Amino acid sequence: MKKLLLPMTTVLFSTIVYGQVGINTPKPQGSLHVDGAKNNPTTGAPNLAQQQDDFTVMPSGNVGIGTTAPREKLDVGGNSIFSATDSPVKVTLENTGGSNLSNGAELGRIVFNGKIAGANRPLAGIKANYWGNGFSNLSSLTLSTSDRPAVLINESGDVGIGRVDTNFAISPTQKLDVDGNVRFRNVPNSNSITSTERIMLLEADGTAKKVPIETIQQSLSKMYYKYYVFTKNNGDDWISNFDTKIPENKYTALITGFDTNLIGPGAGFKNNDGSTFDFQIANIIAFTEGGTWRLKIDVPNAKNNTTSMAWGIKLLIISNEQITNLEQSTFDLGSQNTSSALVSPVP
Repeated sequence: MKKLLLPMTTVLFSTIVYGQVGINTPKPQGSLHVDGAKNNPTTGAPNLAQQQDDFTVMPSGNVGIGTTAPREKLDVGGNSIFSATDSPVKVTLENTGGSNLSNGAELGRIVFNGKIAGANRPLAGIKANYWGNGFSNLSSLTLSTSDRPAVLINESGDVGIGRVDTNFAISPTQKLDVDGNVRFRNVPNSNSITSTERIMLLEADGTAKKVPIETIQQSLSKMYYKYYVFTKNNGDDWISNFDTKIPENKYTALITGFDTNLIGPGAGFKNNDGSTFDFQIANIIAFTEGGTWRLKIDVPNAKNNTTSMAWGIKLLIISNEQITNLEQSTFDLGSQNTSSALVSPVP
């Protein structure tokens, strides 16, 4: 009997060590196959539904939970929960080896796949890259959607949103770098503005900056004052058309005052034929012609009584962006010398 027992023990031990082991299944699909629900067929491979309660270890070392054909070291066919008691849960993806990491090395990625056009394809994901010299810890994260990079958080913590092309997200140069338009929703309204508040403006390259409100006000409402001096030596006071070169499409020119050199005793204006006449007011107007503002200066029907004449014209130049043109109002006063508008023309 002892001679019979030893060979049988040897045979049994060899079967356990070198054969496939099936628990609750007569046909194991790997080195170790556990059929939790005992629902696998006696012949052939279990279908997808029957695999949901199976645990399989393959000769390659791949482990499958919910699958009998694991493709990686751990292949889970179903949901997973990572939990801990009174301590944080930590999932670590490591890229370690015999040498330090090189610049640009991929540290790892999480990929979300789905069946598209009959094939399993990547749809979205998260990827980490190393950007140091093997001694620093500089790294970045790239978030992909529709199997294309969409958001990049670089090694400095700057965030880039948008795509350079199908392979790369934009490399941010600011804390937030957006390639495209931006919309802000549910921003609270306010009817007050304080001197300490700032307005965000964009440079030509899209870089944002904040500017004091008073600077905006000064820039938008900036006015220009110009003083022109005109001299004539032919005994004439008339200037019919002086081109200021001020573009009428950008500015409005207003005459705010004038002066002359005819202020001494005996200086002044006389009738063109030399006779006396009732004094006439100077006709000084700003008008537009050829796209620019012009000046016309004259005392009608008169000329200066000196050989040399000088006009000083004061001009206020206002940006058209600050002017709202109102409709004309006409009032017939009849014999009255007082009247009133019905309402103010401005708010």
